[in-house]
Amino acid sequence: MTELSAYAARCRQHAQLFRLGLSTQAAMDLVDTLTSVVEHFPVEDEAKIHRLNTLVARMLQCQEHQDWVGLADYLEYELQDLLGTLVRH
Repeated sequence: MTELSAYAARCRQHAQLFRLGLSTQAAMDLVDTLTSVVEHFPVEDEAKIHRLNTLVARMLQCQEHQDWVGLADYLEYELQDLLGTLVRH
């Protein structure tokens, strides 16, 4: 689960960059980070997998619409909450 902790930290960094208006810089590495999160996500809990898929879809939709604040919120709160439940177990 250490990988998930590291990815959670990277997601928080991305959120900060989006909030500071540095969307180009944040977006460059975001897809790689999200791909890594999905690849290292434990597959035994169907509900959590569904939640992750929903979050990723919403984050990509925010990125498509250039809704940087919405994307930052998903990265900083929703995704952190989900990853936190996995790290604690």
